[in-house]
Amino acid sequence: DGFAGTTEVGILGGINDSLSAGIGFLREDANTWGTAIKFYNHEAATSGATDDLQEVMRIDSNGNIGIGVADGDVTNDNTVARTIVGIIGTANRGRLNLGTTASNGADAATLAFTNGSNTLAEISVDTNSGVQNAGKMYFNSTDDMIFRTGASFTERITIGSSSVVFNAPGNDIDFQVEGTNQAHCLIVDAQLDSVFIGTNSGAADKFSFQALDTAGNYAWFGH
Repeated sequence: DGFAGTTEVGILGGINDSLSAGIGFLREDANTWGTAIKFYNHEAATSGATDDLQEVMRIDSNGNIGIGVADGDVTNDNTVARTIVGIIGTANRGRLNLGTTASNGADAATLAFTNGSNTLAEISVDTNSGVQNAGKMYFNSTDDMIFRTGASFTERITIGSSSVVFNAPGNDIDFQVEGTNQAHCLIVDAQLDSVFIGTNSGAADKFSFQALDTAGNYAWFGH
């Protein structure tokens, strides 16, 4: 029979003669045989009636998993060949915890990216020796590690086996190092193809250096 306000087939379960959970089997489309599996439970304040069951997880016919959301494909990727997991909470509560039971110095967790049985890259965390509340994070890759930002995922930093390159595509992206009292300790201006130390301005294709002594006097050098 249908339950929770739906026409799906379901299995209901209860504790102490009260309805507490259910599993539903929903035919996703009248024209196909695709079936989703839906998991329900009760919120603490509900009455215990069938219609008060709340869906908490769904596995659709493509193997996509939604936790806290009916469709795990929350970004509308719509790529059938992919298996997608979505964890969506209320008021910024979506969170995935990977770890270990309490143990001093334990290897906390590893998130591995694989092709078949081959690990291509991984992110791992190792707890510091003798404690449970501090640790180190490691990024491992079988090839270059590339960092991209912005809406178009522009490449910013490339870490290879023999070099670290900032702005490898040659975009108009500056590199800046700030000090405690100096905002322009080092600037590489991409548009001007110039390097500035102690200043943020100068001519194109130049190296400029500016220093301030304790008396407030500037020393400037440019080439």
